[in-house]
Amino acid sequence: MNQNRILIRLRSHHAKLQCNFKKDKMQRPKFIPQLYKAINGRSVAQTSGIAPVLLTALTTDIEKLHGLFADLENLATPRAKSSPGLEILVQLILLRRRCTTASAVEEPRRTLT
Repeated sequence: MNQNRILIRLRSHHAKLQCNFKKDKMQRPKFIPQLYKAINGRSVAQTSGIAPVLLTALTTDIEKLHGLFADLENLATPRAKSSPGLEILVQLILLRRRCTTASAVEEPRRTLT
């Protein structure tokens, strides 16, 4: 697993960018905090068409993602790039996969009803 590549994709401040557009890339908004704001918006429950049970589970998972990301960002850079950071990254990846799998299972159910 390329830990720096994952940190770059998460837009973590611990990532070491090796391109000519470092400043531009670091100014882009971080994905997980944006997702957290979007799922906690008032209109999501009303306009999404997602089953309430799935929406509750998804909201819980996104809150966990947000918490894990905050934990990662609060680590000192040497710790974030070593074992403690790697443990958080693995948890983030597994939780993200669970979110994707849950929504993939729900999509066929919605089209059948």
